[in-house]
Amino acid sequence: MPGPAAVGPRPASVPTAGDEPRDTGCYPLTDGGRCYEPGEFCRQATEGAVGVAGDGETIVCETNDGLRWEPVSTTTSFTTTGFGTTTSFTTTGFGTTTSGVGLGTAAAFMGMAPTPTGRGYWLVTAQGRVSAHGDAAALGTMYGKSLNAPISHIVATPDGGGYWLVAADGGTFAFGDAGFYGSMGGQQLNAPVVDIAPTEDGKGYWLVASDGGIFAFGDAGFYGSMGGHPLNAPVVGIAPDYTTGGYWEVATDGGIFAFNAPFYGSMGGRSLNRPINGMTATTDDLGYWFVASDGGLFAFGDAGFYGSMGGVPIAAPIVGMATDQATGGYWMLGAGGSVFAFQATYFGSD
Repeated sequence: MPGPAAVGPRPASVPTAGDEPRDTGCYPLTDGGRCYEPGEFCRQATEGAVGVAGDGETIVCETNDGLRWEPVSTTTSFTTTGFGTTTSFTTTGFGTTTSGVGLGTAAAFMGMAPTPTGRGYWLVTAQGRVSAHGDAAALGTMYGKSLNAPISHIVATPDGGGYWLVAADGGTFAFGDAGFYGSMGGQQLNAPVVDIAPTEDGKGYWLVASDGGIFAFGDAGFYGSMGGHPLNAPVVGIAPDYTTGGYWEVATDGGIFAFNAPFYGSMGGRSLNRPINGMTATTDDLGYWFVASDGGLFAFGDAGFYGSMGGVPIAAPIVGMATDQATGGYWMLGAGGSVFAFQATYFGSD
């Protein structure tokens, strides 16, 4: 399915050693372009999402006399509605002891990246702490360093010898053999960056923002984006199609947008118990999965359904997933650091 026409120029790639942290920013922004503050109403499409208030405080969109942005620095209760099951859990802020299965003592986990062998993976928190499991090597972290915005995601290089972290302000940080090909750090953004995807040879990457804007660096091709187009819900993830060189975007309502990539289906326009929080492609790029915050799993194309956490009590929302290149299965990651393996090998959680 052809994607919308390209919106905006492709940013120039300026190789440097990486991004330096800057002054604290906020995200997401209101329709008027200002920062949200704790207690203000948030949109249904962002329920369960984590953001940063104008004063730098971490906030989460949760139910409290309506959907509101509430501080995460105090005890916060979340409710996850599974398929026919409602589950509640509590977390006590970033950097403090938390209650519930799998909840760690650092910031919420934001993403995971598997090694190419399928024998390990890395997990990353919003504070930039990277933990290595299985055959994944510890190659560096942003934890303890001043960050302009929370880390949104992590992806590995094709050979597994490095990885990139991307922050909500578009800052990109390269470790191991990962090359730095540019970033959006320090540039004006219409919406926060939510995900990153590498090119097949690892000599470039795409960043995607919640408004669907795509930023291509290195040898990554720009094939269009949803930036500047009306969206029913924010974009939350991107997956590359190495067969075509294109990519897919997924929104929190399950809508899929294909750019130089085939369209295999979506959940757009259908009822969801919880918003979609991430996607990943199959090993042959002929299908994809995406996962909701309650652990519900949706498979399209040749993607197999090997199980999910939908309807199962979980201690924290699912924030993302990754493909096991060795088995063709997948992992899900909870915000507390718990990893759930489906036809994939489990190498530990945080």
